[in-house]
Amino acid sequence: MTRRPYSWMGLSILIGLLITACSSSDNTALVSPTPVINAQARQLLSFEVNPQPGFVDDVEASADWVITDHSCAPKHPISGVPIENTAHLAARVERSGASYVVSTLTDQVEGDRCHWSLALVDVRFFNGGRLVGGAGITPDAVQQLPVKPVTIVCQPSSLAPVDCMSLEAARNTFFKHPDVNRFQITIKDSQHYHL
Repeated sequence: MTRRPYSWMGLSILIGLLITACSSSDNTALVSPTPVINAQARQLLSFEVNPQPGFVDDVEASADWVITDHSCAPKHPISGVPIENTAHLAARVERSGASYVVSTLTDQVEGDRCHWSLALVDVRFFNGGRLVGGAGITPDAVQQLPVKPVTIVCQPSSLAPVDCMSLEAARNTFFKHPDVNRFQITIKDSQHYHL
């Protein structure tokens, strides 16, 4: 029996073609849907952030929108997993004395077949340009703020990512030990705020 020297080369070419065919599908169809901005948006969601003095000198925020009808997202051709991204839209932050008022519009995305929903407002706390904390506030939590303000505890560290948690959770962790870098932030209802 004689071997043909080109059989391995032919097999290599065939495998290369198969890999190329699987990976070079039309990538334009694999782009996650993006929300359409509603120019007539009017439904305001706002809250007040009150950091412990001396620990926060700037606050940034974004409104994070997600798809609730997963059938509108394209599917990955091999895994079949929907390709969806979170849309991070700007939220407004205004300083008011030692506090910051964060606001966004709950109807800022037009209704479409993807049924976009505001998942949370992502709030980030800075001191001297350095990220020192962050919190995700859901619309449901904001609705509860008039009767139940939220206190979070942040533990900035140069060795690890910033860690923030609710005051109740902090009491049951290593946060119960004293640390000069630890600080609290109270999030409460922003009364009578308008865009």
